Amino acid sequence: MLDQEINQQLRAIKNKFIVRTNEILLKSGMTRIEFEILNFIYNANKNKEEVKASSLAKCFEVSIPAVMHKLDALESKRFINKLMDPKDKRIKYYRLTEETKMKYEELFARQEKRVSDYLRALGAEREHLIKILDITLQFLEDEYD
Repeated sequence: MLDQEINQQLRAIKNKFIVRTNEILLKSGMTRIEFEILNFIYNANKNKEEVKASSLAKCFEVSIPAVMHKLDALESKRFINKLMDPKDKRIKYYRLTEETKMKYEELFARQEKRVSDYLRALGAEREHLIKILDITLQFLEDEYD
């Protein structure tokens, strides 16, 4: 009975998180998959790596045409720029526009503040949550690796 209640609570938390995240992203003019693509590009560019459609397709386990469709949408919304490889014009790289980079960092900072506020509200229970999360991550790594 308790296991079922915990499972329902975890599912409710996950669903609430997804709904809330989608609301925030839609206000910013993007879908969750578009945000995931922007997140991939942001992190790659931060590490001085170039991003091609093929690397996105591999990461998200979808076809290159499916990724190209999303990249075209992101480019038309002016979230990303497409750059040609100077040595081979067939190769295209994708980067966030400066405005998108700032918007991304603002969204990320707001999310970090929410998490920080939540953890502060937990008070002494924070340490218990950290221990539970550590055990959960270890279980998932052992179970699915």
